[in-house]
Amino acid sequence: MLTCGKPGKQEMIPLKEKRLSIDLDIEIFSRIKSIAALKNQTLKVMIARWLYDRLRTEESYLKPPRGE
Repeated sequence: MLTCGKPGKQEMIPLKEKRLSIDLDIEIFSRIKSIAALKNQTLKVMIARWLYDRLRTEESYLKPPRGE
């Protein structure tokens, strides 16, 4: 479970509420793997960060422009 919100009003969010699946291109995977080695991080952490950035980018494209 993950808590979010202000300290007085926190709500619990199940972590496995939404699963992301994606087909990784071998070139992208190799790049992520080499960056993980340079930063001394696990591959799992780097792929999770990449998925989060990709999801955030897609959500920003789905938002309507301001003023409409």
